[in-house]
Amino acid sequence: MELHQWSQQFTHVAPPRGESYNDLFQRCITFWEKLMEQPIRQAYIVTHGEVIRVLLVHILGMPLQNIFRLQVDYNSVSMIHFTGNQLQIGYINRR
Repeated sequence: MELHQWSQQFTHVAPPRGESYNDLFQRCITFWEKLMEQPIRQAYIVTHGEVIRVLLVHILGMPLQNIFRLQVDYNSVSMIHFTGNQLQIGYINRR
């Protein structure tokens, strides 16, 4: 598969031995929803930028094809918090 072809259809097409962004999205959101069901007050998630982007896209209600509009820097910290019945993004890319 050519990079150009994948970049035009990355939400639905998986690279060789990889997963599509739709698959990544479903896996991450399933984890997120299970986490939100837990009676916890605070959780720390250590992960790579694509998972953070997926969670931000989900929280912001953005279409998945716009995921690359979000910049998540290496070695940065982002905060998402739950207030009342609403998820809020506290910050992105803090160091």
